[in-house]
Amino acid sequence: MPSLLTRIRSGRLIGLRGLYANMRCNNEVCNESDAEREIMNIKKNYVYDKIDPELNLVFYDNSLTPKIKLEQMIVKWEGFIEIDKEDSYVFYLIADDGARLYIDKKMIIDAWTGKTLEKTYSDKIFLRKGVYSIEIEYYNIGAFGKIELGWRRGKSIEEVIPSRNLFSFAGGSVIITNLPKGYKVRLIYNGLVREAIIKSGIALIPIIDIIKPFSEGQLIILNNDDEIIYRSPPIDDMSPGDVYVYQEIS
Repeated sequence: MPSLLTRIRSGRLIGLRGLYANMRCNNEVCNESDAEREIMNIKKNYVYDKIDPELNLVFYDNSLTPKIKLEQMIVKWEGFIEIDKEDSYVFYLIADDGARLYIDKKMIIDAWTGKTLEKTYSDKIFLRKGVYSIEIEYYNIGAFGKIELGWRRGKSIEEVIPSRNLFSFAGGSVIITNLPKGYKVRLIYNGLVREAIIKSGIALIPIIDIIKPFSEGQLIILNNDDEIIYRSPPIDDMSPGDVYVYQEIS
């Protein structure tokens, strides 16, 4: 029987995912040492998360969400930065109160000491065209907060890094829905083969641990007799968080 697999949601999201938490402070007023301790556990302790298309944000009057106390706020943004032109780059941060920037797990800006609204630059870095991981750690301990992430590419002017160059993922797995009972799904991704975990007609294939942005994947569906009944063409933009629906056509 002919069958069809359709992607109904892309896992790639424009912008960086921010994990927002409240610092637990040793004294009445929080300080950078509290922030240093709390940022280590933010993935366990965050109370709010959202996708921020660009990091050019101002916080005031607890306007973000009632869950976050502005004078105790700590945030970690994660995702990827797409370099569309091979060139030398200088990054900068403006933070009230403190922030750090990591590219491919290497810290390139340390502005953690709370120099209010001072622009802090990285060294000049040569980057080839491609995709790199990016992380920003940030804290605020007053009634006003700000974070700005920008760059200067080659001889161009400074600018806030545009949202088109920043992205993250909606989840950690590829999902296939509407599978008949007893069917199986296999994924070939970056040369590796993974079998899906299937429950109630939904297949879940974790790939966040092997992710390479813009990688090619192929989905294979097998029936109750382990016969291949569907093989997708190569999917050259498969991402964690992708959702597909399976349909048999009569």
